[in-house]
Amino acid sequence: MEPTLWAQKQFGQAHLNDPRRTQRLV
Repeated sequence: MEPTLWAQKQFGQAHLNDPRRTQRLV
């Protein structure tokens, strides 16, 4: 599994509340 995908699964939900993180996920 790629670290990026792992990060999104582990922290993605939490980071959705952070506009800075959201922009990076998008």
